[in-house]
Amino acid sequence: MKKTFLAFAIIFTAAILSFAQTKKAPSQNNPQPSAPYISVSSGQKQITFSDLKINIEITGNIAMTTYDMIFYNPNAAVAEGEFVMPLSKNQNISAIALDINGKMREAVAVERKTMESLTAKNIDSSGVDQFKTKIYPFDPEAARRIKITVEEPLAVKDNNYFYNLPLKFDTNVNFDLNAEIPSEIVEGMPIVNTDLGDFVFKKGNNVLKASFSQKDYLLNAHLSLILPKQKNEPVFTHKEGKNTYFYADINVKRSSKNKVLPKTAAIVWDSSVSSEKRNIKRELALLDAYFKKFSEIEVLLVTFGIKPNPAKSYSIKKGDWAGLKKDISRIVYDGATRFDKLKLDDLKADEILLFTDAVSSFGYSSLTAGNVPVYAVNSSPEFNSGALISAALESGGRFINLNSVTDKKAAEMLMKQELKLVSYSFDKNKIKEVYPKPGVPINDGFTVAGILTVPESEITLSFGYDKTNIISTKKIKIRAGGDNPAVERLWACKKIKGLELDSVKNEKEILELGKKYSLVTEFTSLLFLESAADYAAYKVSPPKELLTEYNNIIAASKKAEKEMTNAAIEDAALQAQDIKEWWKHDYSVEKSSRSVEKVKTAFGVKQEEIFKNAIPEASEGEVKAPSSSQERAVYGNSKIFVTRQSAQIKEDIQTVTRIKAWDPQTPYMKIIRNLLDEEMYGDYLKLKAGYGEQPSFYFDIADEFIRRKMKEEAVIVLSNIAEMKFNSSELMRITAYKLMETENYAYAVEMFKKIIDIRAEDPQPYRDLALAYQANKEYKKALETFYKILSKNWERFQSIKQITFVEMNNLISLHPEINTAQIDKRLILSMPVDIRIVLGWSADNTDIDIYVKDPRGEEASYGNRFTNIGARVSEDLTQGFGPEEFTLKKAVDGKYEISTDYFGDDMQSISGPTVLYLDIYTFYGTKKQTHKRIMIRTENVKENNIIGTVDFKRPTKK
Repeated sequence: MKKTFLAFAIIFTAAILSFAQTKKAPSQNNPQPSAPYISVSSGQKQITFSDLKINIEITGNIAMTTYDMIFYNPNAAVAEGEFVMPLSKNQNISAIALDINGKMREAVAVERKTMESLTAKNIDSSGVDQFKTKIYPFDPEAARRIKITVEEPLAVKDNNYFYNLPLKFDTNVNFDLNAEIPSEIVEGMPIVNTDLGDFVFKKGNNVLKASFSQKDYLLNAHLSLILPKQKNEPVFTHKEGKNTYFYADINVKRSSKNKVLPKTAAIVWDSSVSSEKRNIKRELALLDAYFKKFSEIEVLLVTFGIKPNPAKSYSIKKGDWAGLKKDISRIVYDGATRFDKLKLDDLKADEILLFTDAVSSFGYSSLTAGNVPVYAVNSSPEFNSGALISAALESGGRFINLNSVTDKKAAEMLMKQELKLVSYSFDKNKIKEVYPKPGVPINDGFTVAGILTVPESEITLSFGYDKTNIISTKKIKIRAGGDNPAVERLWACKKIKGLELDSVKNEKEILELGKKYSLVTEFTSLLFLESAADYAAYKVSPPKELLTEYNNIIAASKKAEKEMTNAAIEDAALQAQDIKEWWKHDYSVEKSSRSVEKVKTAFGVKQEEIFKNAIPEASEGEVKAPSSSQERAVYGNSKIFVTRQSAQIKEDIQTVTRIKAWDPQTPYMKIIRNLLDEEMYGDYLKLKAGYGEQPSFYFDIADEFIRRKMKEEAVIVLSNIAEMKFNSSELMRITAYKLMETENYAYAVEMFKKIIDIRAEDPQPYRDLALAYQANKEYKKALETFYKILSKNWERFQSIKQITFVEMNNLISLHPEINTAQIDKRLILSMPVDIRIVLGWSADNTDIDIYVKDPRGEEASYGNRFTNIGARVSEDLTQGFGPEEFTLKKAVDGKYEISTDYFGDDMQSISGPTVLYLDIYTFYGTKKQTHKRIMIRTENVKENNIIGTVDFKRPTKK
């Protein structure tokens, strides 16, 4: 069998996709694209057409043009060809097929995340006006067949559809052309303009057909059609099971009218760092034109970044808005953008002018609008057009993209209302999933798609300027039946277009629809799959001839996956057993020594501890977490305080933690430390001009805000890291831990999720996420995430399961109400300890070890994992991030000295000094649990680098 290799992908970004720059509509005078072709490397003869069949099908306002092409390789050697399909700006590739091993194989939609390496190799993004892909092999003196379908909406003018097909091939070819148009969409016969002599439409079975065929034809022609629209609204249907999909083309014309001027308005102004990319000059010019229309208006100005600032009021008369303009010009852009605290409907205004790129850079948050009309204005080259369009549609406002309209047109859009779909009326028990949603503006024509669940029903569409001003209604009757598969696909396209207005929220549904209907979306690409194994890898149903093999592979894959999960859990249980045996052993203080035999083995083989005098397994009593931050900090006579090394310790403190603080010797910190609280933020903004490109600058400043308990300012400063778009997991991790320190746990959860998208192969981000869930009181999600770590095999960090086992059981102990039915019972054990210290760090490929010297002078480390008083150190993680853990079941009173040892790294950090994460717990896993997380930044982690101490004294029983 001939082996065929083809790597092929289609990447398409629609105008409404997130972060896409909207493009101008193509001009009627744009030159039409030339013919498809295949190019080869220099020195080889050109691959030529031998046969070309073109089929034109029109459904409603959509034309599908299919090119069925056979190319011939005249060379005496195998060739690699690059297929090029020219496209106009309103055309998309909707389907493509290639002959593979003698059979035509359709490309299928797969998740784009799996395509990154392939995309990088095979997509030419040099222009938006052509599609390219490699085809290999082209056998010597042999032919290959490729079939491609181009989809485009028909232009509409004066109640006519317009279709144009360029045929400037300048080559001899066996040529066939066929066109089919449902007679129900055309009033009379199409008007044909072509130099294909006998291409004439004829009626037959409710279809208008025309064809042309000639052998060895010099194809250098043109074809254009004018299709007079029917006065009635044609409805196209396709029955699939019990449902009938429908697609209707509604006769309605674009119109607009002057709006009633508001008495009050709100200007909502994005003041995040990304707004510096906006064209503020044009935005101010738009406001200038806006206010000239008013004799008097009351205006609110609201600026926002990660949260809105208090509103400021202005009274503007006779277009004089100098004071407001001056204040806008003084806005300083700082921090990131979030929308969850921006409540537009709470503003006391008749309409809202929103100036933003709508990019939620600091975690996921969606822009929502209510009943107050929102005029969403963008002037940035990068923007979330879906969010802006959605806010305008939901509220009855308009989206104004200054990148694609003139100043005059933009001002006109602010002053006028455009005709739109106001509402649908139908029986929801008979009709469902109707798209588009109400609020969409009417261009030249309107189409609607939905699903009929009964034999017959009707839907009424209302068009107007708002709910109180309906201009016309259209009643459409729909009957079950029909056999037009294109209708179901058109319905899916309309649904996806609506979902993409919030593509982050709707990713899963968009992905499912894209894969089901082989559609190119923000999350899917088209790919040719050759073998059953390929189809199984992407979980796409294959052609019939591969189905049996595909099913066998899927079954074997599920079995192997289950076996891998079972093996991972067995490994977790094995590692857990080591901890259980350590915890059960009696390290009573009165015993002078313990009888322990250590068997040191390579990682992956159980390291056994043979303990004598082991105590019975502890019972799992009911415990509850502290109910407030105050309770977490103080229980009985035991307290934890974080102090500078030079600080004085109060006599009544029983347990004290001292940490060696990071002291960045930078010019800006020398200035900041000498400022009053109320001066800090203003001077930080001045210093930002000189140091704002350094991530470490924001961490240093945030530390000082946190030290002064100015957490809101600290979060704003930290959010600048998100705006820098380094896409660095190290920077994100440091930021997320700082957010945990400021008790913004929900923000930290979002950040850790983003890190997982980047570093899904590592377990540390999952552990971080689980701890953030726990801090955010999302205990069920925390448990599920801990168990996910225990249920997987990790290539580099398998021993992290030891620490995860301990932390998962701490969660279960503190929150016994959590349902643990899905957890392997071998992995559940209540294990309270007096002291627990965990060390992690920010850099990958780095080996840092934890050392803890107890009051009797013995040092616990990776080389001395079990001490005489009963301390245990976790397995040594040598490749980066950690964590490493010190636990002590029954602590003796005295000082515990924490230090680190550094074995080197292969990382070049962009965040500045290495960041150590130190978690210190006392009475871990009990009602008296106290916890302090400390981040220590240090230039160099040296051998025996002391970073802190814990003075432990057991509370006196009263």
